[in-house]
Amino acid sequence: MRDEPVKVYVDLEVDDSGYPPVSSEFLWCIPTTQGSYIVDNIPFYAREISMGDEVTADVSEGLLAFRSVLKPSANSTIRVFVKRKEAQERITSQLQKFGCNTEAMEGTPLIAVSLPPDCRLQEALAFMDEEAGLGTAAIEESAVRYQ
Repeated sequence: MRDEPVKVYVDLEVDDSGYPPVSSEFLWCIPTTQGSYIVDNIPFYAREISMGDEVTADVSEGLLAFRSVLKPSANSTIRVFVKRKEAQERITSQLQKFGCNTEAMEGTPLIAVSLPPDCRLQEALAFMDEEAGLGTAAIEESAVRYQ
C-alpha cells in the first residue's frame, strides 16, 4: 500500500425532502497496490460504506469516483443526529468509551460513528436507544454489519 490518502467521491441521491443536504461526499482512502482503495474515514452520508472497506473507483472528470465496495470490512456505520447541542460532547465521549470511532461534522448536529467488531456493541446500541428515547438524539443506520 501507498501512504498518501486520496479523495474518492461518492455521488449521493437526494430525496424529495432534500436529504442528504449534499449531492456528493468525498471519502479519504488509501490506495492499494492492486488499484483499489481502503476507506480511511467514517462516511457521513454515503450508504453501505464503512471505514476499512476496500472499494473501487474510476477516474471521472479528473476525480476518483466511487464505483463499488470490493471487500466490506467488519465495521458498521451509523449516524447520530444530536437534537440537543449540549449532549453532543457527552454522546461522542460515551461512544468512544464503548470502543466506537466518531467524527463530528463541524457546524452540524451530525456525528458519524464506526462500530468496529471489537467494540462493546450491545452497550453502545443500548446507550443510543436510551438517548433516542430521551429525545436527545436520533439514529440512522448506514452500513450495518453486526449481528
